[in-house]
Order: sequence, then C-alpha cells, then structure tokens
Amino acid sequence: MRKILLVLVALWGFSALSIAQNYREIVYLKNGSIIKGVIIEQTPNVSLKIKTADGSVFAYQMDEIEKMTKEEDTTPQSSFKRNVSGNRTVGYRGFVEVGGGFGVGYAGDGIFSFQTSHGYQCTPYFYLGAGIGLDVHFGYNTIFMPIFANIRTNFLNRPVTPFFDAKIGYSVVDGTGLYFNPNFGVSFGLNKKAALNFGIGYNMQIADIYYLYYNYEERRIIGAICFKLGIEF
Repeated sequence: MRKILLVLVALWGFSALSIAQNYREIVYLKNGSIIKGVIIEQTPNVSLKIKTADGSVFAYQMDEIEKMTKEEDTTPQSSFKRNVSGNRTVGYRGFVEVGGGFGVGYAGDGIFSFQTSHGYQCTPYFYLGAGIGLDVHFGYNTIFMPIFANIRTNFLNRPVTPFFDAKIGYSVVDGTGLYFNPNFGVSFGLNKKAALNFGIGYNMQIADIYYLYYNYEERRIIGAICFKLGIEF
C-alpha cells in the first residue's frame, strides 16, 4: 500500500509540473487592448494571428502592436482544454489492465487478472465498449476467460478524474458462469493521447465448484477484492 501511495503522489506531482510549464503569449495593442493566447501564424514585421482560450482567432498588423510577451499559464481550465483535445474526445478508446487481489466470502479465491476493452468514448464523461480477459484463480487452480460489456463514467471533465467502471458478461474455459466486476478508481492524463488508471473493485465469478472430498458440486460465488493498474489510449 505504501508503494501505491508513493506512485500516486509522483503522478500527481507530474501532472502539476506539466501545468506549471505551459506558457501563453500576450499581445499588447496600441489601442490599449491586451490579447492572451497562442500565436498560430506570424509574418515577420507584417502581421500575426493569435488564438485565445475560447477558440477565437484574431489577426493584427504589426503596426497595431505595442509589444509581445509570454507568461506561465497555470489555469486548470486552460490546461484541461489542451489535454482533453487528445485525451477523452469522442471516438475510439482502448484499455489494457492488469491486476491481482485476495479472496473474500465463503468461496473466495486469490486472483491474477489481465483484461482489454475497446469501444467508443461517447462523451468526455461516458465510455461504452466490450472486451475479453484472462482470470487465474490460485486456490482452485482454474482459469476463467470473461467476455464482457464495459461501461465507464468519468466524474470530472479534467485530465485527472475519479471514475466508475463496470464489466458484466460470461466466462468460459475451465469454468463457466456469470461474471461481474465493478471498480472505482482515478485516471491520470499523461499526455494528449494516453492516461494511467488505478482502481479497486470487486471481482465476482459465479461457477460450479466440485468438492472432491464430499463428491459434491454446487454453484457458488467466487469473490475477490482486486487492485488494477491500466492504461487507456
């Protein structure tokens, strides 16, 4: 747990540093106006175009300009707008996760899990997809392959956001039965194209368990608390 906390602190520091290192241009006009944004086009000694945070583009002749400077842009909203342009836009989204955990409940069992999900980011807040995984249950020495539908909700429209993720489907291979995996976690935007996710949830697998000593079989819930680390792209 201590190592996990250190990783989270380091990622938060990385995110804060990225914000602090963003800059924007300031154009001072001779009429007294001040325009802040990003210069997107410039003809030396003739003209320039500057794009402001709301997406507006302004063009000026150089003889209208008094001076130009730069300043650090530490505004969270501005940072988010740059990040979200490549991080949670509408369109294809993919996830890869690895995890492990300990059993809970009467038939609980320790688990190692690998999963991948692919689908559509409907809005910056909502993802819908489908995926496949490989769950190894240690105590039962059994492999399940869950095939599932996947929904995810981001609570904030920011690079760093808590999320809720749920997978529901059916498992095959050694054991078969209903599969359900709800998770809560935090997503850290690493750059304009990727994010690192950390989550914790409950892994529920319904399957028939055979008790050799009693020569008896019954359907039970194999439960586990599972920690996950993943990337989205």
